[in-house]
Amino acid sequence: MRRPIAGWKIAAVIVGAVSLTLAAAFLAVQLVRLPIAAGTIDPLRLNMTEFRDRGLFKTGASSYTLRLIAKEWVFDAGQRRDQPFAFTIPVGSTVTIVATSMDVMHSLKIGKEPAIPIIAGTISTRTITFTTPGTYPLACTSYCGPNHLQMIGTITITP
Repeated sequence: MRRPIAGWKIAAVIVGAVSLTLAAAFLAVQLVRLPIAAGTIDPLRLNMTEFRDRGLFKTGASSYTLRLIAKEWVFDAGQRRDQPFAFTIPVGSTVTIVATSMDVMHSLKIGKEPAIPIIAGTISTRTITFTTPGTYPLACTSYCGPNHLQMIGTITITP
């Protein structure tokens, strides 16, 4: 005849499993930590904010700000809808990207840099220094709808 398992043993197993699950979740959050948003913004009123002026702006001898809105399968940096998202800057330039989304979650992947999450209602920023000449491809790496694959562009770094 088998003995029944004591209630305290069952409770110990449950507590142990919960503790292990919480520890794993904490570790996962630490490993996949998203960058802190630079602020919040109303995605329905972007044309009444700093995002009404989009594009690449020179802010110093070798520094730039790239302000853009990700929306409906395009990175809108002020170019016409039928023109590609493309910029050219000299080697050694530092670019601070300031981005937000008008609709769903997007992300901006530039070359081998980590992707920048672009979320509606938040302002994301990242500063990148380009030390090697070449053409760096840009792409959205968060599936955002049927025309997701056309969210591309380039930044060309000249010697």
